[in-house]
Amino acid sequence: LFNFSSILLYLILYFFELRCMDMNDGLRLDERVRSSGDEVFISALEAVDSAIRVFGPEGLVVAFNGGKDATVVLHLIRASLARYCADVGSDSTNVSVKAMFLQDPHEFPEVTEFVQKEALRCRLSLLTHSLGYVDGLREVLQVLPNTRAFVLGTRVGDPHADQLDGVFTPSTAPYPPFIRVCPILRWKYRDVWRFIRGFEIPYCCLYNQGYTSLGNRLDTSPNPALATKDPERPFLPPWALVHGDLEREGRRKKEANDVVSDEKFGMLEIREAAMIVIGNEILQGGMADMNVRPTAVALRRCGVRLSFVAMVPDNVNHIAEVVRDLSNRFEVVVTSGGIGPTHDDVTMKSLAQAFGEPLRRDAEYEKRIRAHYETEGTFHDKYVTMADIPQISRLVFHKDAVSESQTSGFPIVKTGNVYSLPGIPTYYLR
Repeated sequence: LFNFSSILLYLILYFFELRCMDMNDGLRLDERVRSSGDEVFISALEAVDSAIRVFGPEGLVVAFNGGKDATVVLHLIRASLARYCADVGSDSTNVSVKAMFLQDPHEFPEVTEFVQKEALRCRLSLLTHSLGYVDGLREVLQVLPNTRAFVLGTRVGDPHADQLDGVFTPSTAPYPPFIRVCPILRWKYRDVWRFIRGFEIPYCCLYNQGYTSLGNRLDTSPNPALATKDPERPFLPPWALVHGDLEREGRRKKEANDVVSDEKFGMLEIREAAMIVIGNEILQGGMADMNVRPTAVALRRCGVRLSFVAMVPDNVNHIAEVVRDLSNRFEVVVTSGGIGPTHDDVTMKSLAQAFGEPLRRDAEYEKRIRAHYETEGTFHDKYVTMADIPQISRLVFHKDAVSESQTSGFPIVKTGNVYSLPGIPTYYLR
């Protein structure tokens, strides 16, 4: 039988072993990342190295909300900090990663549980607040006055990433002065899962239930792009999402009358959109564009800024390249033109190529096309080819702006975050 002294000694040795094991685990991860030869991973780790060198271990706090991106950043810091302590001869058992968890009032319990477990496993100095972003940050800065930078898992394409100048960006008024460090800013969705899987990083169990982007219980659902017809396996794993631009498909989009000025880490959320005007006739001067200005006005009424317009010819490869680029950079992309029945109407083929999807004949779309042209007495078999849309596309029915009927004759085709409309102004404006 153990007496009290032996039990106490055992516990002391156990926790000391955990500390040493954590140090060695961080060093092993550091070595594995640096020896991987993967420039994406190595550059992110070097960005964290720079942050620790400039601000010191006491000057950094990682924002750990339990999501996949924050999880990656947390382990990059653990690895870099272990290396830093080894290089300077510091006792890393006395140095822990400082983290903050700004808990949402409607947080998933699975997220809270994961954050708490990781805090124990990784020996985090975790501050948890449910005060909201602004007050939570101020509280952290009061409790940890040496804090000079917050390390975030923000990536290009996130709602707030457009206001970042780079990996290191200062905060803006009315926030206190600090630096936002975003080491994985340029990572793609697939890079996140390559890192997590490649280095066997634990992650929140919600990602095994169809989720690809986590908000809270009110605005987040499993991603329909991962849905299967197998009742025993209703969703594919998150890394099976081939098209990273569909990452946020499970997140509720803000409606037109929603507030669009939510603040997060000193950044004002300003939703931006891009537009692609398709057609040789526009570029050759045979026809003037009449759709850009009405689009800008309509988007602005919804609190969305039209920030970029591209005009491209009727070329599948060219259109596909522009679609891939803009759909990754902007939350919403609108296309105008190229969806008629003639040989130079190649928008749907271009979208299919951009998203790596085959075309399919949509029965509902074909039905509406037939009804429209048969009513006019101008139906031709070639018109039904307009119902050939990418496999992942869906139809968006809307109120006709001219006749005020319940829905217009032609729906908008939504492919990921790309909304395709006809180029003829008469149809476009409806």
